[in-house]
Amino acid sequence: MLSLGSAKAFATKGNRDPLTEFVEETRVKHGLPGLAVLVQNKGTVEHLIATGIRARRSDTPVSPDDLWHLGSCAKAMTATLLATLVEKGSLSWDTTVASVFPDLATSMNPVSGKITLGQLLSMSSGMAENPSNKLGLDRTIELMRQLDADKAQTPRERRMHVVETMLAEPPHTTPGTRAAYSNTGYIIAGAMAEQLTGTAYETLIADAVFKPLGITHFGFGAPGTLTAIDQPRGHKNGRNSPALSPDDPEADLPTVFRPAGGLHMSLGDWALFVSDVLAGMNGKGHLLKPETYRHLLTSTHLKPLGVYADGWAVLEKDGTIAALAHTGSNERWFASVNAYPPQDLFFLIVTNDGRKAGEDGLSAIRSQLKSSYGVS
Repeated sequence: MLSLGSAKAFATKGNRDPLTEFVEETRVKHGLPGLAVLVQNKGTVEHLIATGIRARRSDTPVSPDDLWHLGSCAKAMTATLLATLVEKGSLSWDTTVASVFPDLATSMNPVSGKITLGQLLSMSSGMAENPSNKLGLDRTIELMRQLDADKAQTPRERRMHVVETMLAEPPHTTPGTRAAYSNTGYIIAGAMAEQLTGTAYETLIADAVFKPLGITHFGFGAPGTLTAIDQPRGHKNGRNSPALSPDDPEADLPTVFRPAGGLHMSLGDWALFVSDVLAGMNGKGHLLKPETYRHLLTSTHLKPLGVYADGWAVLEKDGTIAALAHTGSNERWFASVNAYPPQDLFFLIVTNDGRKAGEDGLSAIRSQLKSSYGVS
């Protein structure tokens, strides 16, 4: 387990090392409200930096323990959840969606019905990037938000609606032949877990992944409460735009997207998960068997994504995994993880700004860290 006792924790004010200075300069340059970085090297957190404010038009500083929206960086966690069900025998990587949802047999497209769990997690299912129907993505999201607002359905029931709608249509490409980024695939994979267990995704991932790793600071949707700026708040528009309140429907994507990236977490707790992935590559993981970790990190080598595994982009050198990476954004936040298994090293970087400036700020810090630690 990760201990933060040895971490160099920095807030906006106080003692600063050169990296902290660079992070703050980057935040100011790109006009970001808040920015946080965690660097873990050989099991030790060498830097835990938080700079800036939780919300524009406030003076509440971010803290090293704050919660940040991870966006699609949570896909690796969803893949891990499904892997626990594979190890229990509830699923296999070749389990088809038709076999999990037999009640939809008459309405399911026959080609879509043959899509497997492995194809969903490796982005090779042929499913569309986002769930939408003939109304278009924007109108579909609007309707999903209306369901969220009036509580007409549970998140699990809404995900089943996505399953019914999307699997009734043929996939965009023949499953298993091409890899294209798909949030829809992860929503369907999450729904498969719900269908087999009778339990909501939110409870499943907490019980199967987070609790065994000692992860306690997490939640779904936008973090924080309405009555106080007790956590960072997301920002969507220009430098002077106000923060989005956690109860604002615009603060996150609709709840159906959670298996694809609707999770928030502290950097310290996120580090517990990444630590387990790296340990698992050496046969010392806590959650899964060594062969299961290897499967999750085996890339498909299918174009146009290339080397994408289950929830991870993979960099391979000389037949071995040199790096793992992912970025995430719901257009209100940006998050990124870069891990280097041979060096037992990883970087976590987050900001509560969903503009391109947020992405650019993370890229600048990532480049600086790669240079400092001699990795690519």
